[in-house]
Amino acid sequence: MLMAEETQTAPKEAQHRTLSGDVVERGISKQSAEIAENLRWMFRYMTEKRLTLSDVARLLNVDASCVSRVFRGTYTGLNNQILPPPSKMLAAIDEIRKAERARMRNRRDRVKTPTVQKIWDILNKSAGRTKDGTAVEGAKRLVCFIFGNSHIGKTSAVKWYKDEFNPSNTLYVDLQGCTNEGDILREFAKALNVPQAQTKAALKLAIYGAITPETLVIVDEFHSITYAVQRRASVRLVNTLKAVKDKTGCAMAIVSTDVGREELENGIEKKLLEQLSRRGVLRLNLPAGLPVYDVRAVCEARGLEFPSAPVPDRDGNGENLDTWARLLIDTWARLLKNADARDLHVLRILEDIAVNRGIECLFTNIEDARRFAEKRGETFEWRHFAIAYNVNISTQRMEKI
Repeated sequence: MLMAEETQTAPKEAQHRTLSGDVVERGISKQSAEIAENLRWMFRYMTEKRLTLSDVARLLNVDASCVSRVFRGTYTGLNNQILPPPSKMLAAIDEIRKAERARMRNRRDRVKTPTVQKIWDILNKSAGRTKDGTAVEGAKRLVCFIFGNSHIGKTSAVKWYKDEFNPSNTLYVDLQGCTNEGDILREFAKALNVPQAQTKAALKLAIYGAITPETLVIVDEFHSITYAVQRRASVRLVNTLKAVKDKTGCAMAIVSTDVGREELENGIEKKLLEQLSRRGVLRLNLPAGLPVYDVRAVCEARGLEFPSAPVPDRDGNGENLDTWARLLIDTWARLLKNADARDLHVLRILEDIAVNRGIECLFTNIEDARRFAEKRGETFEWRHFAIAYNVNISTQRMEKI
């Protein structure tokens, strides 16, 4: 059997460096599709955790030279035949992936709300994937736009998608604070582990080389570039994203507040953004605040019974009754029939969080309330939630003084 030498000692300087994303993509493309997918995932993990070759070698129970040669596509036997990675290396990657999946699913700040599902659905459509994230052969890779106000969970939903579905072929790039083309290229380079110390032309080629047509590139905080101090600069920034799509054939999801939507429809970037949007007409407009059904899903997932949606009127005119206004009216009606007045108080708190504070505040309030109940040896219930809310609001007011 043709075997590569696994125990060869890596040069001292190589043990502490990382590899460029474009080099790795070329190297792993020499392996089977299944092995390449596992190696790509490991490289993404290595990049996000900022691990060196020596760090990865310890995790995978091989030496740094072996890791480097596998990723570079130079792990060969006799006659320079490309060999699959050592079985213990693949087994270790599989164990790390299982541990990461378990860790992600145990996070207390994640609940699959209807809005999360809507975002996942449009990301899968954009990337040409099934509902479980599996790539569909021959499917088109499209551009999709996800618009919604801050604090309703867009970023957490797309990051969760990256962790949950096809993470080896999903790239997350944050444009917050980007005001010029160099800023955007640096963010792509960081996400792909591409060296930034090269000419702009070389950097672009390296970025394009690290992205495959199967990649879904999630571009978050898109509205940041519309705030560019030099307004004409934002046109060049949009052009940079357009070039990534054109040069690689990837799918692209653009996540933005409604400011980005206004620029798409009315701003100076309108024509350029229309060119980008013609590459895919997928679009998701999210509500201005947290809808009742999302808050209900989070609360019930954390053990708090939430009022059901009001019963439709008999004439059935198709009105969406599951709104904060209708829910409060319905609760008032029940209150007149001797229902518990605390229900109305809790709903007003939840409405304030949904409209003015956002999903992170909701999760924080629930966890603070749970800890408070546990500390007192009491069963977690709505009164603890109300106490935690009042404490948090008072603390925020004090911090502003």
